[in-house]
Amino acid sequence: FFSLLAVSGALAGTGTPVFVDYHEVWSPAYWRAYAGRLTGTLGALVEKLCIRVTHFAQVFTAETARRVRTQGFRGDVKVLAGLLPSDEAANVASTMPPTDPVVLFVGRHVKHKGVRLLPEILVAARASLPNLKMTIVSEGPERAGVEADVRRLGLTDVVLFTGSVSDDELHDLFARASCTIVPSYREGYGIVVAESVSAGT
Repeated sequence: FFSLLAVSGALAGTGTPVFVDYHEVWSPAYWRAYAGRLTGTLGALVEKLCIRVTHFAQVFTAETARRVRTQGFRGDVKVLAGLLPSDEAANVASTMPPTDPVVLFVGRHVKHKGVRLLPEILVAARASLPNLKMTIVSEGPERAGVEADVRRLGLTDVVLFTGSVSDDELHDLFARASCTIVPSYREGYGIVVAESVSAGT
């Protein structure tokens, strides 16, 4: 946000248009829920100011385009087709189902990603698919809580925590999974979805 304001200030009076990719646009209510009343209100104001200085907005979903408009944007909005860099097309997608069913979570272990929901989701899914396992990728402040829930629910033998992995390892995990789970409270279409689909999952 602040780099955009700095660029806008540096270009003031030059007539140079500013193009901005908006991966997300938050409502003032969500800002306050996420960051608290004071910080959230400030965050919402800064976001709105950024939108005001944008000449051309690029977004990845129609919902984000609508939210940019709701925040007062009157310029051109372009909804882009996807999130993957072009070199990802070289990866070969796997269409073979895995021998053992595995659900994959990829994301920073923070509250809004819904990572704390994973153990309960796995318990519910295993009621009808008792051999289902789960792989949880990455790190973050919520990891200790997730691990504690896994132990409490007796899932230690069926949940794998990988920590951070390389790009090649991540693509292999996507390709070998039965499905990818995205329990985020606010991200409807993150890059994890595009990466999963690119691997055939």
